[in-house]
Amino acid sequence: MASAIKKVILIGAGGNVGQLLLQALIDSSAIEVSVLSRLSSTSTFPESVRVHKIEYSEAALVKAFHGQDAVISAAGGSAILEQKTFIDAAIKAGVKRFFPSEFSVNTLDPGARDLVPIFQQKKEILDYLHAKEEGGLTWTGIAVGLLFDWGLKAGILQFDLTAQSAVVWDSGNTPFATTTVDTMGCALISALQRPSETANKYLHVTSFVPTQHVVLAALEKATAKTWDVKKTTTDVQVKTGRDLLQKGDFNGLFPLLQASSFGHFEGRGTKFAEEESADNQLLDLPAEDLDTVVRAVVKT
Repeated sequence: MASAIKKVILIGAGGNVGQLLLQALIDSSAIEVSVLSRLSSTSTFPESVRVHKIEYSEAALVKAFHGQDAVISAAGGSAILEQKTFIDAAIKAGVKRFFPSEFSVNTLDPGARDLVPIFQQKKEILDYLHAKEEGGLTWTGIAVGLLFDWGLKAGILQFDLTAQSAVVWDSGNTPFATTTVDTMGCALISALQRPSETANKYLHVTSFVPTQHVVLAALEKATAKTWDVKKTTTDVQVKTGRDLLQKGDFNGLFPLLQASSFGHFEGRGTKFAEEESADNQLLDLPAEDLDTVVRAVVKT
């Protein structure tokens, strides 16, 4: 039986997802969290959190990881493949568990990897972790789909709360897995507290499996307004994203990420979404009500 995970260090805590994970770890009385930060970083963190501000050399990483039960990575962008250095250092430091930078759409889905180039790198990290299992380091990946409440506020789900308008893809009836910030945090804490059940596993969690039309109906109900709706297609958005990336504009990642969730592709949709919800019971995650969450988002 795996021993309890109590001390964790978080990489990428200054990023969008990292900030959310950090708050969940701080809020958990069962976890002692510290943060790893580059010497050049300007990110700031709560005074209660110990910060290891270092150059990311293997020697410095081993020293920072020493005594930690788990390393949690929220590294993004160009740092995805740098996780190999983190993994090697974690093994040398005697860390028990490594959480790679997932917390997004299902990296194991070939369709998602074909659409979003960075997911190929994430899969490479998962393969690297598989290869290191014999060295004693265990790992856990957590896929959450697009973040629901955060995504509504940021416009990632194609709903503009201020303008009360929406961009609906195709028929608007493609189911997609999506998770609230709170449930993502609960999933991480639960995985830490269940080291045996979650060792060397890729977990899929979700709060809801709605369609864009279901979300739109909830927003119109919460605002008591009829929203303006524009239409687009998966083909148009995928072409836009790829054209932007080809020009070196990384904003092209956004339509590709959206396409990996609620874009319409043969063989995707409901089955894909059902697979992503499979581990909610394992992690004992609470049930949520979409209308309740939407009302709370609209009020903020």
